[in-house]
Order: sequence, then structure tokens, then C-alpha cells
Amino acid sequence: MPLSNADRQRLFRERKRLEAEQQAARELAEAAEVERLLRPAPGVPTEEEYVERELAVTKVMIEVGAIKTRDAQGHDLGPLRRSEEYLRWRYRGFRASEVASL
Repeated sequence: MPLSNADRQRLFRERKRLEAEQQAARELAEAAEVERLLRPAPGVPTEEEYVERELAVTKVMIEVGAIKTRDAQGHDLGPLRRSEEYLRWRYRGFRASEVASL
């Protein structure tokens, strides 16, 4: 006995609902995996912790004169800004396995 139009429509809607649920479940699983991969491993500082710690070292080096803050013409070299940019690049490279260590 053939299905009525109403039965076909009901089955079609049910199939679409199930497909949408399966897609949502896949997306949730993918998001959880991405979150897991981006979470720092135990013992690895967060980006902010790493940058804060290393900038403190840079500030001490500036205070003792180990890092210049001005060139010969008196222009600001911006060592803290450059250091922070480098530290963030290095941390992100480490997390992406492009940099071997912090």
C-alpha cells in the first residue's frame, strides 16, 4: 500500500530532524575537541601568565641597563611593546608545535 502525501511529509520532516540532530552532535564534538586541543597542558602557563612573567624579566633588564630603550638619536625603541609582540608570537608558535619550547 503506497504512503499518503501526509505520511511522506511526516517521514521527510522526521528524517530532516534526525539529520539536524546528528549534525549538531558532530559540531559539539568538534568544538569540544578544539577546546581540548587549545587548552594548555598541565604545567604549561597560559599565554597571559607567560607574557606577564617574561615582561617582568624584560623590565628588570631595562632597569639594570642590559636593554636599551633609546637609540643613538634618542628615538624610543619600544622594547616592552616589541618584547610583548615577540612573546605572544613565541607562545602561539609553541602551542601550534612550531616552536620547540618556551
